[in-house]
Amino acid sequence: MEAMDELILEKTGGFAGFGGVRSALRSDGVCAVEKLSPEELSLIEGFFCENGTEPAKVADGFRYRIVWPSRFGTRSVEVPESLVPEEIKASVKDRLR
Repeated sequence: MEAMDELILEKTGGFAGFGGVRSALRSDGVCAVEKLSPEELSLIEGFFCENGTEPAKVADGFRYRIVWPSRFGTRSVEVPESLVPEEIKASVKDRLR
């Protein structure tokens, strides 16, 4: 793990397409990797190591786009909210565009 290793986060979806291009709200944030427990870190690493397979989408469910620039370049994953650790959810804040 590098000194300032951070995850870049974006929450989208839901019933009204929250966070989408036409949405007045944006939900995003960053989370320092060092804040994650060993279990949470292992889970996140697993998302990036699954060779591009994404968990099934849930109708009207929220999804989190996670980017790990320092470790995985510009690669990102989209994960259903139900699989996202609480530390990451707490790092995402809602704001007006």
